[in-house]
Amino acid sequence: MTRLAHVDPESASGKLAETYSAIESTLGRVPNMARVMGAQPFYLDIYMTMRAKLSEGRLDGRTREAVATMIAVENRCGYCEAAHAATAIQMFDTPADEVEAWQRGASSDPALASILVLARRLNETRGALKDSDLDAARAAGLSDADIIEVLGIVVMNIATNYLNRLAQTDPDFPAPEGRR
Repeated sequence: MTRLAHVDPESASGKLAETYSAIESTLGRVPNMARVMGAQPFYLDIYMTMRAKLSEGRLDGRTREAVATMIAVENRCGYCEAAHAATAIQMFDTPADEVEAWQRGASSDPALASILVLARRLNETRGALKDSDLDAARAAGLSDADIIEVLGIVVMNIATNYLNRLAQTDPDFPAPEGRR
């Protein structure tokens, strides 16, 4: 059972009800993570705004899901790992073996693999990259704007990983293959 308060869509009012409605129109339901965030609506607003802004960047949704999946594994957030693996498979038709590679920080796509290496290093070092890390990212074709965008994806996912670990959010996505 979730350890923190949560707000069910039926109990929501005002702006929170509007936010839940927008989430439901996109996903077909309001996931448990959003219900936990609803206990502090501005936190949900921050999350939704950051998601929307990151979707305006150069990196596509599949790339964001790959980073989110790997960061969830790195931060031991089973809820987020399941959510992002399910999203990758359902929304982006990603094969299960590719999602499993992301869980290990790898990819069959060399460009995505370099992004995952950068994301892992950002998470491991809490942003204190060595010059060699930046050189490797740039050699792989990432601009400084791309590097900052990857940082944004990592930071947003750290926030959700920590929230779901703190709350012990009840799972509402299937566990990824090999992790059941």
